[in-house]
Amino acid sequence: MTGGGFAFLDIPRSYYGLLSQEALVRHGCSSQLARDVLEALQQEGLSTSCGVIDIDITPQQIRSLPIAEASRPEFGEKTGVVAQVVLESRYVNLKGLLGESLSPDRYLQIVRNRILVDIQGRDILYQIFTCKILQRRPGEEAPFLEFIQRVCSGCDQDEACSEPIKAGCGGFGIRNFLTLFLSIEISKAMTQIQTASDIGDTHAERHARDKVWLLTQQMDRSNPILNEISEAMDQEGSATERLLSLAMDPSNQRCLLEQDAECAREKKKDSTRRLQELSERYARQMEELEARCACVNIFFGWFRRGPFTSCLMS
Repeated sequence: MTGGGFAFLDIPRSYYGLLSQEALVRHGCSSQLARDVLEALQQEGLSTSCGVIDIDITPQQIRSLPIAEASRPEFGEKTGVVAQVVLESRYVNLKGLLGESLSPDRYLQIVRNRILVDIQGRDILYQIFTCKILQRRPGEEAPFLEFIQRVCSGCDQDEACSEPIKAGCGGFGIRNFLTLFLSIEISKAMTQIQTASDIGDTHAERHARDKVWLLTQQMDRSNPILNEISEAMDQEGSATERLLSLAMDPSNQRCLLEQDAECAREKKKDSTRRLQELSERYARQMEELEARCACVNIFFGWFRRGPFTSCLMS
């Protein structure tokens, strides 16, 4: 209608995964080697300062990293491990969700195309969003489009499937509501780290790193609860579907299914309550962090202006 194509939402790479010193240490590297690997990747332009790895990085580039002399012997022994961690870091969050059900090439295809992923049971949901369309003026609210693909567990992802699609197969992207928001906030904080580092503002850099740590903690602790909610929804949906097929059946099986459905609803309610409490706790912690930063800024502002120094001395 407008003659132009769609622009799609630019999902931050932090949604899919980042490389961290902790990840390398968990896989058997010393802290020194982990630091040297991160530094060498940045030096070669293969990683940002926040751990976003070049999506086209190759094993050869990793093997050829200019590692500091003190860590070269260990790097020689653990090159394979380092390469695996670095390569998988590009989609490590997705792999934590889907495991070995997708190939590395399929994972990278998802990252390249900025696709959101969720699962329910063994079913997969793919989501992609356009940017705002038909927007009258910048900054105004406007509609957007969502495209989804459901891959049910009985179908192969690369072949046409003759099986009927189950209602709600793959869920409704419940994990992505919170995970995407946190990923965007993490990306903003990472940009603040880089900006503060470039101008030598150590206080602002430390503050931004604290924000990244807090947001990452919230994401890590929210994901298991989101899994519980998703599993409860799957259990409830499965029990309800089977109940419908036994609508006129007075047998004991119907009673058991009703109990299963009610049990799943209670689990979902309890998990939702715990997720809300967790979100509120981290919101308070973020407010406290921002308040501390504001206090420090006021302190240094007064200190630089001079009168505050006089007050301290009087």
